[in-house]
Amino acid sequence: MSSYHKYLLERTHQVKALLQQIEQKKSNARAFQSLPRHLRRRTMSTNAYRVPLHIRQRARSEMEKSAKGGPSESGSFIRAKKVVHRKAKRRPPYIQKDFVRRQRVNKWLETHIWHAKRMFMTNIWRYRLAVKPTAKGRRSVIRASNSLSTVCDRSYMVCLEITGSESSIAALFKTMTPPDSLSVNSRTYINGDREGSIDLYYPNRYPFHFICPSQFHWKPSTTNEKEQVEENESRQLWLWIHPSSILDIQSILQNQSKEHKISIKSLQDKLQRFELTGAKCNSALHSVLVPIDIDGNNNNNNNSMKGAHSLWNSLKQLRSTATLPTSVILGLTVLDPRLVCHVPESIAQCVDSVAKPPLSKEEQQKATITQQEINRLIVNWSSQKVSYSPIYEESKRLEMSKNIEKVSSVYQRRKNPFAIKNNTNNYSTPSILLIQRDGGLSRGYGSGFDIIIPEGWGQAFWLSLVYSGSWAIGLQNRDEMLLEQGIPSYPRDYPDSNAYKEYHQAIENDKLEKYKRTPSGKRPNYIHNQVYFPFNPNWNWILDLDNQDNESFYQQLNNDKDEEVLIKKEKLQQQETSVTLENQKKKTKLTKTDTTPKKAEEEEFIKHTINKASPYFVYRGKSALSILNLKLPSIMKNYDSKIKKDLYKRGLVRVSVKMLYGGRPVMNSVIYAPNQKDLEYQKKCEFFRHSPSPPLEYKDANDIPSNEIELKENSTRTPIGYIVSGDQSLIRGVGQGIGYCSAYSFIRLEKNAINVNLSPIGFAFVQIPTSSTLYPVILTIQP
Repeated sequence: MSSYHKYLLERTHQVKALLQQIEQKKSNARAFQSLPRHLRRRTMSTNAYRVPLHIRQRARSEMEKSAKGGPSESGSFIRAKKVVHRKAKRRPPYIQKDFVRRQRVNKWLETHIWHAKRMFMTNIWRYRLAVKPTAKGRRSVIRASNSLSTVCDRSYMVCLEITGSESSIAALFKTMTPPDSLSVNSRTYINGDREGSIDLYYPNRYPFHFICPSQFHWKPSTTNEKEQVEENESRQLWLWIHPSSILDIQSILQNQSKEHKISIKSLQDKLQRFELTGAKCNSALHSVLVPIDIDGNNNNNNNSMKGAHSLWNSLKQLRSTATLPTSVILGLTVLDPRLVCHVPESIAQCVDSVAKPPLSKEEQQKATITQQEINRLIVNWSSQKVSYSPIYEESKRLEMSKNIEKVSSVYQRRKNPFAIKNNTNNYSTPSILLIQRDGGLSRGYGSGFDIIIPEGWGQAFWLSLVYSGSWAIGLQNRDEMLLEQGIPSYPRDYPDSNAYKEYHQAIENDKLEKYKRTPSGKRPNYIHNQVYFPFNPNWNWILDLDNQDNESFYQQLNNDKDEEVLIKKEKLQQQETSVTLENQKKKTKLTKTDTTPKKAEEEEFIKHTINKASPYFVYRGKSALSILNLKLPSIMKNYDSKIKKDLYKRGLVRVSVKMLYGGRPVMNSVIYAPNQKDLEYQKKCEFFRHSPSPPLEYKDANDIPSNEIELKENSTRTPIGYIVSGDQSLIRGVGQGIGYCSAYSFIRLEKNAINVNLSPIGFAFVQIPTSSTLYPVILTIQP
């Protein structure tokens, strides 16, 4: 055998592999797509005779797989389903069906399409919500919230309508609110002139089992006070709940409704709520809201609406909403905002200005009201009874939502400014509620209005407010504004709630995935910085709690109170068994759609009511201020002496964190108590201003502790808290944040400062997770 034949035999396996790679399909591309572009034709995808011979067989097999029947005489195949072309997909019926399909998991707000084009969006709390604008930074938004006007769509808040007698509603919330707080039926709220805020707990579980903060306001009564006491008429209360806690609140209220004889109805997505903030939010609202008087059957309500309209017209020259009484409510019936939208001068120079209805002589005289008359109206606000609005009545809300004028007819009416106020009876005029909101700073920053709108009118009011000069913001911008005011944001800054755990668990997963993706040389070494909980606060480490101690505490805490819940559940189960027996006799068959939601709600209620109590709680309100005097009045009454000893260790208190000599606090930063030497240095010569901050040292840095107790024993400094949110304050000019400290450690910290005569009191250190150095801060307790 010659060398040539030997060479061919040795290369046969390589030739076979080459042929196999050529014949094998490498991608999902079809046969005609493998040709050069200059040889491709459109009909190749449906007509096999257009494809070249060397790949025709492959093309025919691909067409047969995607075809319904056999080939026709011309060689074309019939497709299995009708192809929807792009032109058909852009038609309104198809777009509406597509929008409904995309909202199966996460709901959309009425302003979603406007937000999706201009903002970063995220899926949270079963909604698709805006996070922040794509074209605006943090500094510009804070500047606008101070000197201009910002608007945030908070229509994801759920409104629950509670109907019953005044005493029964007050008795319901008495078991769910702190004992030292104002009751729901107090004088300031019962007339419906103001909106109140309460902290909700599981029934008879205070101070543990915190659920969420909420807002409420009563529907103004149409009768006099004497008649109301005699007749004991039914009252209506609106309760606004965050969507992350709505399942817990609904399950509890439905369980308690039978005992207190009240009815509960969910108005989710039936009301729209916008939040306006800034110095010019009053002028922006006056350019959009034009009151209109409509004849009604009830003379009292009609008179109150006229008084509200005259009051609103007189407040046009109001400089700041912070001068109004806190949380007052104003009911208005206004024209369609699309007819009276006012474009700012900067925009009106480029386009024709939008027509506005002409003012009458009386309205022109009211517009020139003096500052003294405005002050008189503010002082006598409660006596004017201007909080009623037809939006409280369901039948009128449905009329407002159904009978909305089309956009085309609105454009025709805008051409004739004198015909805007005519023919208003043909279309519904929306009734709204305006609620004043106070800010967290004394200078009025953060104050503004909340506007409540009926369903279907969200897009009309939103575009009008944006055209009038309000800046649209998202969730992240709103949290930054609350941080500037020093107000906690739910659920980010409430560590004793279930929503906090879910929120921070998602953040922890994202941070951990990002940490694993980054190379080892580019990511921080947390063990070297002696940070063992870099992604999520560990409150057991702060409070010096062990899992075994928590389990014994759970048993002591839940022994007495779970018995009542179990007895109630046994009664409910007996009632359910009797109902099922009757249904079996009648031979009624229930479908799966009727039974599954009820079972799911019952299972969730059982999980949360029999769930173990949280191992820690937060002092709020008067109880937070009382710990400085070592007085705990209302918290200790309902527990035994054994549990009272553990309560001192398990309490957290909210503090405001202020950087002393520069720096920026970050979320999940650890707060450490100073040593005696640190206090002396700070008192004598301000040591930390001129020298570097002391590093965090451990007794044995090589050994990694296995649990929280060993970690605390190994450290030379004692951790007392965590920062839950922090950043550089653009208004105060220093780094600030919100944190939670152990109440027991915070009292010791202030006592040590008083003994040394150190001022200001509350001197401590903060360690950022990406650094091992300690930065001096000042802690101030917040109720």
